[in-house]
Amino acid sequence: MMAVDNCNGKVIKDIRRCLGLTQKQFGKVVGRRQEQISRWENSTVKPEFGLDAMLTLDKMLGDVGKRLSDFTQDDR
Repeated sequence: MMAVDNCNGKVIKDIRRCLGLTQKQFGKVVGRRQEQISRWENSTVKPEFGLDAMLTLDKMLGDVGKRLSDFTQDDR
């Protein structure tokens, strides 16, 4: 697993909402339980997930005209 640079709870929530997913659905995409997604979104713990999940998220975001990098810029 890897921590995602420039990624905080707000970024996770923004990505999830952009994709129209519930916390449970988002958790399935990144291989985590709903409770962990809630902790990420509340900034209780730093988000961590594997490269496969990051690539899947980037592809899903591409389907709605976005990129993962749109959400993780330093100026956010």
